[in-house]
Amino acid sequence: MERGLKIEDTDLVGKDPLLSPAPNRANRFLSPIVLPIWYTCPVMPAYCTKRSELFAIAVFLGGAVSAIAFRYHADQISSYFDLRILHAYLNILLVLAYLLPPLVFYAALYSLNGLLVRLFGKIELNERKKTILKTLFEAISSGQTLSANPVDLLEEVAWISLKKYWRPE
Repeated sequence: MERGLKIEDTDLVGKDPLLSPAPNRANRFLSPIVLPIWYTCPVMPAYCTKRSELFAIAVFLGGAVSAIAFRYHADQISSYFDLRILHAYLNILLVLAYLLPPLVFYAALYSLNGLLVRLFGKIELNERKKTILKTLFEAISSGQTLSANPVDLLEEVAWISLKKYWRPE
């Protein structure tokens, strides 16, 4: 009589290996690590839908860069504005220099978010495009003017992608 357990004898054949009890130690260790990631990642959005989300991320990242730069290189940054004409406005210029990284991060994240919407939000983007085209067609047939007031960033990307069918007035 054979003491080993064959894989065909168990009811694990055809099941998800992450959910089934693992026969070896490495898979037992992997399962508690992989399962929470597997359950949470499909829920996480791949792009931002609100400007406030995008702005919060940009302020956090840009503020961190500014804080580190001003903490370790404050003398060098203020020496760039060491002109007699600029001495009266030195504090204003330093505040503007502090706000520059969050603004750069916002511009970069806004562009990246547009790409992420086109990559990961194709279904929602196509639905928004269809509704926008329907409203444009209804506005054309009734002779009304229509203004583009996007509710969120997804609709804004949809309006921008359909710019050849409408023009701002």
